[in-house]
Amino acid sequence: MTRSGPAKRWITLALLSPSILMLLAVPARGSTTVLKDGNVGCFTDPGDIPGMPGFALPKGTLVLRGNGGVTVSCHGWLPDGLTVDRTFAGTAPCRAPTGEVVEAHVVATISGRVHFICRFPAGTF
Repeated sequence: MTRSGPAKRWITLALLSPSILMLLAVPARGSTTVLKDGNVGCFTDPGDIPGMPGFALPKGTLVLRGNGGVTVSCHGWLPDGLTVDRTFAGTAPCRAPTGEVVEAHVVATISGRVHFICRFPAGTF
């Protein structure tokens, strides 16, 4: 899928750890695997949070569901010097390294904390 026009925004994640990539290659056996605070590199694009530039959220939790689906939950902080007037909760497109796109739930709080969750169906990775 390609971008079309400036209104298209993406939250992009990159799986940085080779061990995570190996786990994704293992066939689902009905059990769930959780990798907490792993090196899951997530990036927002400008405007994913209104008025904010794009920035990295390098740590997160990766859940490999028994049905073959994947949930990525990334968290971090707004860039230094930036704040939101009130808590923002919304959605933005989220793209896996394979190009699969799902809708992410995005939250940025007045304290500057940022969190987003992407849920990919089985067969995405």
